[in-house]
Amino acid sequence: MTSNTRTKGSSRRRRAGVPASDELLLRSYRDKGDRAAFEELVHRYERELYSYLRRYLGDADLAEDVFQATFFQVHQKCHLFEDRRSFRPWLYTIATHQAIDALRKLRRHRTVSLDAHPL
Repeated sequence: MTSNTRTKGSSRRRRAGVPASDELLLRSYRDKGDRAAFEELVHRYERELYSYLRRYLGDADLAEDVFQATFFQVHQKCHLFEDRRSFRPWLYTIATHQAIDALRKLRRHRTVSLDAHPL
């Protein structure tokens, strides 16, 4: 998986001491528009979540697409994140729903050769 989403700010945040929690990063992005916080979340989960999606979907390219769709949903729905919740289960719920939607779309658009099925 290739990604160049790290910024100097996110690297500095990790080296400066105790890293911010996922929940604090999401709130910082949601409340202040802190792009470095969002990029740090993507960086933290890119290997783990991509691996999960690749196993779930069985397709590397589709897993990459669903990974991107997942974080797009995080961006769009961050205002719905409840502060008392943990980020990781929320993220995996979004990712799983995105994966299910992607599989449904594949099944709907899959073409079947008429030669393969005798009439």
